[in-house]
Amino acid sequence: MTLYILKNQRAQYLNRQLEWTADCPADQLFFSQHRDVVINQLIELNSQDIYLRAEIVSCEANARDIPVIRHATTQQPASRETEQA
Repeated sequence: MTLYILKNQRAQYLNRQLEWTADCPADQLFFSQHRDVVINQLIELNSQDIYLRAEIVSCEANARDIPVIRHATTQQPASRETEQA
């Protein structure tokens, strides 16, 4: 099953108390199996903080229906020298 969570520009996740945190067990995160529920929460958060830059992250659920978060490393864009070669 796919679950949806929210992650902000500081790589923090939204917990069930609607606070951004980097150190939170996965079972205490705000998540839903319905993307529209997470979109509505994102809109509410953006109306309170116009500088918020958050994204919806999809992840798989474990056997207990808790999100499994994979901390992927972001790839650096290729430099112009490499593109022109």
